[in-house]
Amino acid sequence: MSFQNITALILAGIFVAIPSQAWAGSCCGGGGGSTLIVPKAGRAAVSLNTAIEKYDGYYDKQSSWHADPPGSDLAQYRVELGIAQRLGTDWQGSVSLPYVWNNNSYAAVDSSTNGLGDMTLGVTYETFKAPTCVTRISRLQDLKPTVYLGGGLLIPTGVSPYDEVENSFDITGRGFYRADLNLMVEKTVFPWSVILSGGVGYHFSREINREYGTYVQPYSKQLGRTVNGSLALGYTWDLPWQMTSGMTLIVTASLSDRWEAEAEIDGVRDEASGLRKRAVGLSSTLLSFGNDWALNLGWQTSRPASGWGSNTPATDVFSLGVRHDFY
Repeated sequence: MSFQNITALILAGIFVAIPSQAWAGSCCGGGGGSTLIVPKAGRAAVSLNTAIEKYDGYYDKQSSWHADPPGSDLAQYRVELGIAQRLGTDWQGSVSLPYVWNNNSYAAVDSSTNGLGDMTLGVTYETFKAPTCVTRISRLQDLKPTVYLGGGLLIPTGVSPYDEVENSFDITGRGFYRADLNLMVEKTVFPWSVILSGGVGYHFSREINREYGTYVQPYSKQLGRTVNGSLALGYTWDLPWQMTSGMTLIVTASLSDRWEAEAEIDGVRDEASGLRKRAVGLSSTLLSFGNDWALNLGWQTSRPASGWGSNTPATDVFSLGVRHDFY
């Protein structure tokens, strides 16, 4: 087994349900949600991730959960293509583009739409010169973690409420540019891995003259700043069976939180906006003998119980993805 890939893809699929998550990965490569991370020894990576997000009620501003009307069936399906390329010894860049299908039935309103989601561009700096994965702690230097610093730009290529749409079930994007700064700290002492990540995001203001297809008096709007954080714990097995000899299975559990401050309209705070969403996730990743192919299956939920969200829907996300690393 190569320790350069000991935790490769350890977070793949965990952050699919969190749009503000600009990136995720492991000390030796990996990724999930919006951006790939190329392994230290790699030169490029490509991934194709699919996700089904099922909605189960919503949280109000006071964090109380409410069920949807009887007969409601709300779901979003996503396919996301991600490409990452090494730009230098310690630098890499990435791009991801999702395609979204909405299929909803709510309070006698049926809607089925599809279109591009919001694109994400990312750049990542690796603060380490070599992977820090170890099998045991025998000296102080063995405690040194792997640290990534990242930046991202969310580009509103999706359909937003400010385009020609009829209702909120038709949208596939937020409609705002957002700049992100991210930090991830990871430490692997085989077979365990701990990953702590977080980030902040700044939405750029824009002028609006249309809402859900209806022209309105122009005004300026800026969504609130975002903060997200997550903690993940992974365990790695070298599979012993003959047909899987040399392959690795990684199982990861995670807890994540996302906050977004209230928006401003013409400089005045919109008290009906802002949100918070907490979620737990579980994923499994099968890594090939050559450490170049990986298959990931993930599940994430913000359970339908009071206190797990504010001003946001409760969801379950099921994901399946495949990726290939080029060395």
